[in-house]
Amino acid sequence: MNIEIRKELPAEYYEVENLVREAFWNVYRPGCAEHLILHNFRQHPNYLEKLSKVLLLDGKLVGQIMFSDAQLRHEKTGQIKKIATFGPFAILPGFQKQGLGEKLAQAAIIQAREEGISHLVIFGNPAYYPKYGFVTASDYGIYLDGQNKGEVLDFVMVLDLQKDGSVTPKNGPWLYQDPEGNEVDEEELVIFDRRFPLKKKEKRPGQLG
Repeated sequence: MNIEIRKELPAEYYEVENLVREAFWNVYRPGCAEHLILHNFRQHPNYLEKLSKVLLLDGKLVGQIMFSDAQLRHEKTGQIKKIATFGPFAILPGFQKQGLGEKLAQAAIIQAREEGISHLVIFGNPAYYPKYGFVTASDYGIYLDGQNKGEVLDFVMVLDLQKDGSVTPKNGPWLYQDPEGNEVDEEELVIFDRRFPLKKKEKRPGQLG
């Protein structure tokens, strides 16, 4: 079994987008939009190409992770602190639960630390991401804009990469907002989705919308 983790090639864009579509189809909504987000984000100023990776298993593309610039804003002073986030993060169905996602994420996180990125904030499964070192964001005094400070959103998580004490509950609160570029135009999505194999959209329990 040969695992290769590297930057994606332009010739692989469609295959990677289809991989993302397969991984997210009917998970959070009927159909999905993550493949369009990836497609559009590659041209966005917030895209972190140097950290975004694909994973190949014996030469087959089976995983990807996309990184982007993000920021925290101090609620009282307005100070801006540059950080990063990632997603979509996908492993092709049929190759999940084999440790491939962990290898891909760890490789990207290690590089993010080496690049000097201070923190990663993500929206994700609180049962999955603590193994990488993520904790609930409010433990660091990080909240969503408009979030009730007494409310714990366990799916909003942070990874302190540098351990430099720059973001703490004592010097906060800090407000996080998803970076520009994640917006989805539903009409554009319908047209974009025609490029890919036909799949049935299904409403399933647990979807967000």
